[in-house]
Amino acid sequence: MRAALNADLNTEFFALPRFASENESGIVSCLLPEGIDPGAFARRAAGEGVFVSSRGGYLRIAPHFCTTDAELDHALQILNRLAAGA
Repeated sequence: MRAALNADLNTEFFALPRFASENESGIVSCLLPEGIDPGAFARRAAGEGVFVSSRGGYLRIAPHFCTTDAELDHALQILNRLAAGA
């Protein structure tokens, strides 16, 4: 999952901090550029059918185990498009 995000998510907009390996999971937390509210961004994403959340100042991407690669790719395309318009 993290490899797909690193390859396909606009990491100039979505900063992917490294956490200790014992704290890593399928949930990915991103820092957004200064001045971009993660909650507002999550609401914009929801309007496009991509459900992410804001937790502790991070944008949280938490696909379920049944999320397909195609669904994840589609969600990342939408997130990148929203980032380009932010």
